[in-house]
Amino acid sequence: MSSQPGPGVEPAEQVRRLVEGGRVAEARRYLETAPHDGALLDWWRSVLAPPKIELLPTSSGSAERMALNTRWLNAHADEHRGEWVALRGDQFLDADRDTDVLELRLPEDPTITLIWIPPA
Repeated sequence: MSSQPGPGVEPAEQVRRLVEGGRVAEARRYLETAPHDGALLDWWRSVLAPPKIELLPTSSGSAERMALNTRWLNAHADEHRGEWVALRGDQFLDADRDTDVLELRLPEDPTITLIWIPPA
Protein backbone atom coordinates (compact mmCIF):
# COMPACT_ATOMS: atom_id res chain seq x y z
CA MET A 1 0.00 0.00 0.00
CA SER A 2 1.37 3.40 -0.94
CA SER A 3 1.37 6.04 1.74
CA GLN A 4 -0.35 8.38 -0.72
CA PRO A 5 -4.13 8.07 -0.54
CA GLY A 6 -5.97 6.64 -3.48
CA PRO A 7 -8.77 8.51 -5.21
CA GLY A 8 -11.52 9.44 -2.77
CA VAL A 9 -9.55 8.44 0.37
CA GLU A 10 -9.49 11.16 2.98
CA PRO A 11 -6.09 11.89 4.59
CA ALA A 12 -7.32 10.86 8.07
CA GLU A 13 -8.59 7.57 6.63
CA GLN A 14 -5.20 6.98 5.00
CA VAL A 15 -3.44 7.54 8.33
CA ARG A 16 -5.84 5.13 10.04
CA ARG A 17 -5.14 2.46 7.40
CA LEU A 18 -1.39 2.89 7.77
CA VAL A 19 -1.56 2.64 11.57
CA GLU A 20 -3.86 -0.38 11.51
CA GLY A 21 -1.43 -2.00 9.07
CA GLY A 22 1.40 -1.53 11.57
CA ARG A 23 3.07 1.16 9.46
CA VAL A 24 3.31 3.87 12.12
CA ALA A 25 6.57 5.39 10.83
CA GLU A 26 5.04 5.71 7.38
CA ALA A 27 1.92 7.33 8.89
CA ARG A 28 4.14 9.85 10.69
CA ARG A 29 5.94 10.68 7.44
CA TYR A 30 2.61 11.03 5.64
CA LEU A 31 1.35 13.46 8.30
CA GLU A 32 4.38 15.70 7.70
CA THR A 33 3.04 16.53 4.23
CA ALA A 34 -0.71 16.12 4.81
CA PRO A 35 -2.83 19.28 4.91
CA HIS A 36 -3.28 20.94 8.29
CA ASP A 37 -7.03 21.11 8.04
CA GLY A 38 -9.28 19.25 10.36
CA ALA A 39 -9.41 18.18 13.96
CA LEU A 40 -9.02 14.49 13.09
CA LEU A 41 -5.65 15.00 11.40
CA ASP A 42 -4.53 17.16 14.31
CA TRP A 43 -5.58 14.36 16.65
CA TRP A 44 -3.55 11.83 14.65
CA ARG A 45 -0.56 14.17 14.76
CA SER A 46 -0.75 14.38 18.54
CA VAL A 47 -1.24 10.61 18.95
CA LEU A 48 1.62 9.71 16.62
CA ALA A 49 4.01 12.41 17.79
CA PRO A 50 7.29 11.00 19.05
CA PRO A 51 7.43 10.81 22.85
CA LYS A 52 8.88 13.81 24.64
CA ILE A 53 11.52 13.20 27.26
CA GLU A 54 11.76 15.58 30.16
CA LEU A 55 14.86 15.45 32.30
CA LEU A 56 14.12 16.29 35.90
CA PRO A 57 16.76 17.61 38.23
CA THR A 58 18.05 14.93 40.53
CA SER A 59 17.42 15.39 44.19
CA SER A 60 20.35 15.49 46.51
CA GLY A 61 21.35 12.03 47.54
CA SER A 62 19.61 10.26 44.65
CA ALA A 63 22.85 8.64 43.43
CA GLU A 64 23.55 7.44 46.96
CA ARG A 65 19.99 6.05 47.28
CA MET A 66 20.41 4.23 43.98
CA ALA A 67 23.65 2.66 45.19
CA LEU A 68 21.95 1.60 48.43
CA ASN A 69 18.94 0.20 46.53
CA THR A 70 21.32 -1.80 44.35
CA ARG A 71 23.16 -3.16 47.36
CA TRP A 72 19.87 -4.32 48.93
CA LEU A 73 18.70 -5.87 45.64
CA ASN A 74 21.96 -7.78 45.22
CA ALA A 75 21.50 -9.27 48.69
CA HIS A 76 17.72 -9.89 48.78
CA ALA A 77 16.12 -9.89 45.30
CA ASP A 78 15.74 -13.68 45.22
CA GLU A 79 13.50 -13.50 48.30
CA HIS A 80 10.99 -11.29 46.45
CA ARG A 81 10.77 -12.71 42.91
CA GLY A 82 7.52 -11.67 41.22
CA GLU A 83 6.93 -8.81 43.65
CA TRP A 84 7.20 -5.06 43.85
CA VAL A 85 9.47 -3.99 46.67
CA ALA A 86 9.50 -0.62 48.40
CA LEU A 87 12.93 0.56 49.46
CA ARG A 88 14.33 3.64 51.10
CA GLY A 89 17.99 3.33 50.30
CA ASP A 90 19.02 -0.08 51.59
CA GLN A 91 16.05 -0.23 53.98
CA PHE A 92 13.29 -2.68 52.98
CA LEU A 93 9.85 -1.21 53.69
CA ASP A 94 7.30 -3.59 52.16
CA ALA A 95 6.55 -5.87 49.20
CA ASP A 96 3.50 -7.05 47.27
CA ARG A 97 2.64 -8.63 43.93
CA ASP A 98 0.21 -5.75 43.28
CA THR A 99 1.78 -2.31 43.05
CA ASP A 100 -1.54 -0.57 43.75
CA VAL A 101 -1.96 -2.49 47.01
CA LEU A 102 1.64 -1.77 47.97
CA GLU A 103 1.30 1.96 47.29
CA LEU A 104 -1.77 2.14 49.54
CA ARG A 105 0.27 0.81 52.46
CA LEU A 106 3.13 3.28 51.98
CA PRO A 107 3.40 6.87 53.17
CA GLU A 108 3.80 9.70 50.65
CA ASP A 109 7.58 9.99 50.54
CA PRO A 110 9.72 10.94 47.53
CA THR A 111 12.66 8.99 48.96
CA ILE A 112 10.80 5.65 48.60
CA THR A 113 11.63 3.67 45.47
CA LEU A 114 9.34 0.97 44.07
CA ILE A 115 11.14 -1.74 42.14
CA TRP A 116 9.66 -4.72 40.25
CA ILE A 117 11.63 -7.95 40.70
CA PRO A 118 10.71 -10.31 37.87
CA PRO A 119 9.97 -13.97 38.60
CA ALA A 120 12.96 -16.25 38.15
